[in-house]
Amino acid sequence: MAILIFFAAYAISSLSRYILNPFIAQWPILGNAVIYTAILVVSLTYFALPIGNRLLRHWLYPRSI
Repeated sequence: MAILIFFAAYAISSLSRYILNPFIAQWPILGNAVIYTAILVVSLTYFALPIGNRLLRHWLYPRSI
């Protein structure tokens, strides 16, 4: 699960910074951090982790032998 979270968080963080940096780069660090953190938490909670869990369920939750 940690590997899934790492790659999902990295992808979302990189993409959001690439898209939003031209618009909010001059904002104070607190405003910047709040925006990026909100995007990351919402995207992970409602999109990336549910999709990742479904795609990798056999690897994440193997049946007992």
